[in-house]
Amino acid sequence: MGILSLLTDYALILIDLLQYVCVLLIIFYLLFQTGVLKKIEISGRQKTNIKEIALILLLFGFLAILASKSAFKVGDATACGPGMEAKANVRDLPPLIAGLLGGPVAGIGAGLISGLYRLYEGGVTAVPCSIATFLAGVSGGILFYITKKKFLRPLHAAIYAGSYEIFHLGLVLLITRPFDCAFGLVKILFIPMVAANSFGLFLFAFMIRRAMNYQVIKEKKDKIEAELHTAHEIQINMLPRIFPPFPDRKEFDLYAYMKPAKEVGGDFYDFFFVDRNKICVVIGDVSDKGVPAALFMTIVKTLLKTEALRNKPLNEVLQRVNDILHPDNESGSFVTVFCAVLDTEAGEITFANGGHLAPVICCDGSAEFVKIDTNYILGCLPEATFTQQKLGMKPGETLFLYTDGATEANNVQREMFTSSRLIGALKKSHARDKDMKSLVHDVVDEIAAFSGDAEQYDDITILALHYRGNRP
Repeated sequence: MGILSLLTDYALILIDLLQYVCVLLIIFYLLFQTGVLKKIEISGRQKTNIKEIALILLLFGFLAILASKSAFKVGDATACGPGMEAKANVRDLPPLIAGLLGGPVAGIGAGLISGLYRLYEGGVTAVPCSIATFLAGVSGGILFYITKKKFLRPLHAAIYAGSYEIFHLGLVLLITRPFDCAFGLVKILFIPMVAANSFGLFLFAFMIRRAMNYQVIKEKKDKIEAELHTAHEIQINMLPRIFPPFPDRKEFDLYAYMKPAKEVGGDFYDFFFVDRNKICVVIGDVSDKGVPAALFMTIVKTLLKTEALRNKPLNEVLQRVNDILHPDNESGSFVTVFCAVLDTEAGEITFANGGHLAPVICCDGSAEFVKIDTNYILGCLPEATFTQQKLGMKPGETLFLYTDGATEANNVQREMFTSSRLIGALKKSHARDKDMKSLVHDVVDEIAAFSGDAEQYDDITILALHYRGNRP
């Protein structure tokens, strides 16, 4: 029965101490999550400032006082006389944590506050317990520099807290008199106080480590997002964005639009003069999404413009670009391309297709797909050949180019926008005789209205070229 009674006492003391440990952890967690302790140095990369040190000192000094006030009274100690009760507590934990978080100043300050309060409470163990509590803060501050301002690992923290509590109880045996009184107190408090302090600092170290990992992950995430934002800006700046692009040329109107599904995408467009009266327009769609597609897109766009500016037949341009891409294309990426040149004097479009979707010709409320040769996609097959075709362009007609992100846009019911809806949107908009910017945004608005709250999963790119004719 004696052993059972002792075990019951140990269990009750330990449960009470762990309740306080949980309160301590909850308070820290709430302060950390609400931003009060967000900037506390826990990773060794920043300098803890005076304001943060003062906050740690006062906070954990208060928590140490709370630990003293909520101490578990065990009962009259065997050899200490009437009214001399053993008080189980985890008072050393707050100043120890303060030192580990804020350094010697924070640890000493919290330990001093706690130690003076313990001395004020009095009792046979007042002196050794006050000294031990003060030294807890000092030791935490020393460890702050020994560990290079990095909080202890959970297992190391548990071992250290347990060892320190053994030291604390050793001081009680050394200073408290009579010895029988001290021994009676240590006997009943040893196991629960060592276990509670070890477990408390273990959990606290675990939380700190999780917070450190969260900060590291957040920093990496922020860095990646910043790099992706920069990549997005670089990609957007590579595409012509000033409209109208050639305000002195009245023979045509041109507008282009791109909305990547991610920060960066694989779609692209371009337009430039190959000679005074011939403007080349290009639209392309690289396989895959994100950064790899954006890098491949940059290469393809540059090659297409370089080759097209040689004013060679467009089928030879596509063939040359394919021949350059294929040998070093170990990733297996590919791109669909539609390339066209409008002769503003003759009103004729010459074009070549590389596996891209058929464009649409719009005029006076009508819209129909252009019959084209599909040909091969670029980048996959060696020595692929392409055909060049021609199409007469009358004044008032518009050549509408797009990528599959437009026709395959989904709504929440997983239905696609489809080519037929695209034709309907073009007929409705073009019948109003709008400029190309209005036409493109009318179509984009139709796609957005259809998609609703559904997430965009593919890049959407559109280019519209309207031929006014060779007017004076």
